[in-house]
Amino acid sequence: MAWERITYFPYSIGTIFEGMLLLLALPACFTQEYVLRTDALLLSSKHGRGRVIRAKLAASFLFITAIVIGCWIINVAVNVGLAGWDGSAGSAGSVGAAGPAGAAGAAGAAGAAGAAGAAGAAGAVEAVEATGWAGWAGWDWPIQQLTRYASSPYAMSIWQYTLVQALTNWLGCIVFGLFILFLSARSRTYLIVFFIAGLVFALPFFIRSTSDLSMPWLMKNITFSDFMRVENIFNRPRFVNAGKWTLQLPYALFYAYMLLLAAIFTNAAYRSFKNREVI
Repeated sequence: MAWERITYFPYSIGTIFEGMLLLLALPACFTQEYVLRTDALLLSSKHGRGRVIRAKLAASFLFITAIVIGCWIINVAVNVGLAGWDGSAGSAGSVGAAGPAGAAGAAGAAGAAGAAGAAGAAGAVEAVEATGWAGWAGWDWPIQQLTRYASSPYAMSIWQYTLVQALTNWLGCIVFGLFILFLSARSRTYLIVFFIAGLVFALPFFIRSTSDLSMPWLMKNITFSDFMRVENIFNRPRFVNAGKWTLQLPYALFYAYMLLLAAIFTNAAYRSFKNREVI
């Protein structure tokens, strides 16, 4: 099932791979200036507190975007290639099913023909199932056809959800990258940035999902990892139990929260480096 694997990518290894790349590359953006002792020279230059910082942020945006696009291209190419481009498995199943039916028809025995007909019908079903999921086929099915989204309340086709999933994964990576840049602008060592950002990134993976408002719920939902993984936003109705009240959590709320974090971390990273005192 190609689309099952494609949509499972960010929830499994995809987000981990993207997060590790960001953790390895982005801490150097500002921290490197402190390590090389070029921060004073840079900040005392004409554009050091303006254009240079904006250029660093823009380059980081492009780097994150390239990482996400590259990961998704590999994801789609590998999984579509494994499933087959044209549903050849289904065609082979049809031919295999037709063989017994033809042989039985030639034999002329009614019982054998009936058995062959049943075999042919079973083969036809297998062929439909195979061609239904081979390669690109199934792209226009509702997302409820995907095993992990059977309880999803959203009316989207699989191809629409895949696009939403990729964009959501990208936005999550952007916010996580901006958090790393903020830490980089505040810290003089790579290791501090790596371990703090790494802890924030990895912690939600070890917290079990819950619908009760609690510290584990907050730690699971206010960080970036679950948003980067996407699945938990769309696979079922989201809500949180706060005492006697049950609060519905529409997916738009998660996007608004991520956009707010993006604005906060962009401004914080920019000002942290811009306002640094030159010694």
